Amino acid sequence: MKKKIIFDFAINIISNLVLIAIIQLLILPILSRDVTPTVFGEIVSIYGFSNVITTFLGNTLNNIRLITSDKEKPDFFSLSIVTNIAAFILILVLSLIYGRNLSIINIIIFSISTMLTNNRIYSSVFYRKQLKFIGLLYMNLSVVTGYLLGLLLVNQLEVGYWSLIFLSGEIAGHIYLFLSNNQIMYEFKTADLKKVDRKITKKFMNLSFANLIANILNYLDRFMILPILGAVSMSIFYAASSISKIIAMLVTPMTNVLLSYIAKDDYKIKRKKLLMITMYLFIAFVPLYFIVNYVSVFLINILYPNLANQSLPLVPIITIGILFNVLGNIINTFLLKLYKLFYQNIIQISYGLIYIFLAVILSLNYGIIGFSVAYVFAMVLKLLLQISIIVFREQEA
Repeated sequence: MKKKIIFDFAINIISNLVLIAIIQLLILPILSRDVTPTVFGEIVSIYGFSNVITTFLGNTLNNIRLITSDKEKPDFFSLSIVTNIAAFILILVLSLIYGRNLSIINIIIFSISTMLTNNRIYSSVFYRKQLKFIGLLYMNLSVVTGYLLGLLLVNQLEVGYWSLIFLSGEIAGHIYLFLSNNQIMYEFKTADLKKVDRKITKKFMNLSFANLIANILNYLDRFMILPILGAVSMSIFYAASSISKIIAMLVTPMTNVLLSYIAKDDYKIKRKKLLMITMYLFIAFVPLYFIVNYVSVFLINILYPNLANQSLPLVPIITIGILFNVLGNIINTFLLKLYKLFYQNIIQISYGLIYIFLAVILSLNYGIIGFSVAYVFAMVLKLLLQISIIVFREQEA
């Protein structure tokens, strides 16, 4: 059993590493050289918004289906259609607001790709439910193949439609979903669009609200830096945080595997052991901080040479915040399973209000460095709130 868990962790990390590496180390660096810093700042902003939307819609529905017993015969189809439509509308509106220098064609194509991303993320629960994580690897490899073909197409045509890169990736991913006989993709054959599962919808609303706040705060830089400090500052902050955020993104597949295993009804863990896990993780992250700093400086000079001089001073500050965020995300996996979902809202709202307040005040007074400091304070506060719930609140029976 332990060998299979380790294997699944490894497969899921590799699966997401391939996807993240292509986007963060190839596609976005290439785009940063092909467009102005202003346009690049807007692209990374709406890309961040896309991640927020697909996480709080598609990934939330994924997790709800994962922890819901099939014996209850739940109906997810109608809700999945609603989330896909909502994903398209939300990213379209945000792109029109924040992407003033982007063409309407790019915005529409990117909105379609976000809708497909949302559906792909939700549909991937089929592999998680069966603990067949190799399916996730093949799915992501298909998406990566589509990205590379899209990148080649855009470079050959030289028409400036960068959004085709993301659309081609999602089309390739969906081809795999159909070819792999992913049953979720075929539910439309027997689904009743008029039927709405109220119990599932209620669960989704509770968790999606918490995830929405969490992801808005996770990508608060995209929402606040652009209107307060401008698109160029957004480009600088993104370059400075790009490498350390890759590490943070790799934690998501790890927590997904973890949740898949602890989703069993009889899973329990004592408070003392959970606190010990937190302490060990914190100790392990101390040397990791110096490693991430070194790697970040090295790679930023290579990937974003035109932004390196302004980005490098921010790296030591941002890395602290991102590692605290990673630690919090791991601990939150246990909170999600063992404690009432109500506490998710308490955590996100509490630290979120302080985060926004500090981000506005410090950004206006100290610029991009001030925002970076606000980010660190917010991530530390979130972890303290999570630990306080473990210490002072009882687990659900």
